[in-house]
This record gives sequence, structure tokens and C-alpha cells, in this order.
Amino acid sequence: MEWVVKIGGSLFPEHAAALLESLEGTGAAVVCGGGAFADMVRYHDRKFGFSDTANHEAAIMCMDITGRLISDLVESAVPVRTVTDCREAIKRGLTPVILPSGLLRYTDPAEHSWRVTSDSLSLMIAHMLKAKLLIATDVDGIH
Repeated sequence: MEWVVKIGGSLFPEHAAALLESLEGTGAAVVCGGGAFADMVRYHDRKFGFSDTANHEAAIMCMDITGRLISDLVESAVPVRTVTDCREAIKRGLTPVILPSGLLRYTDPAEHSWRVTSDSLSLMIAHMLKAKLLIATDVDGIH
């Protein structure tokens, strides 16, 4: 695979589904941002002060949630948890949506803080896959 496309959580669900659908047959893998789910973790962290590790792991699980849900809306997409499953999905002509919590569980070199974003984690995943990274997000209404 040549590309990993990171679909920002800000595009969830409608724009994310359309983008994911447009990737059918390209051989690209997808990672999704945590979006509103991660925002909810941040909100509760401000109230209760969870540990950096709990926040980091929860935010990554939010990426899993958006990826799992968006892959359910696109027939050619399949959620995957390993590099092997990702490559196998592409061989079958499907678009793998990487659920990163399992992939990063033992190989996550990132610091556990809110400075680490789904963009930076997507870059780590692209590096693992020896692929280029394209980040698609909504910045001030521009996609």
C-alpha cells in the first residue's frame, strides 16, 4: 500500500463516509480521528483529572469507535486491527479502516499527553506500514 488516509473526526459521519467510499479500489488504508468522542474524553478530563495514560488510551479507543462506525456505512470498507489484516483487506479489494488501539498497544512510542493527536498517531501508523500519509480534515469549513 502506498497511502494511509487519515480522516479527521471533524468529518464524521457524512463527509467521512463519502471520503471513505471514494477510496474504494485505491489500495489506501484509512485511520480515523476520534472527533466528538475524543472531545468528550477531554471534557471529562477537565472535570475529573484522569491520568495521562488513561486519557491517551481512551482517545485512541475513540479513534477505534469512529473507524468502526464509519466502516459500517461503506460496503467496501472493513475494520482491521493488525498490519497483516490491513494488507489482506487490500489484496481482497477492500479498504481497510485501521482500529489503532490494538496496533499501538505495545508499539506506541508517543508520550501520553493531549499534545499527541490522532494526526501524529496516524503518522506513526503510516511509518509502520511504510506508506505516505494524507490528512483530510475540516479546517474552518474547508475540506
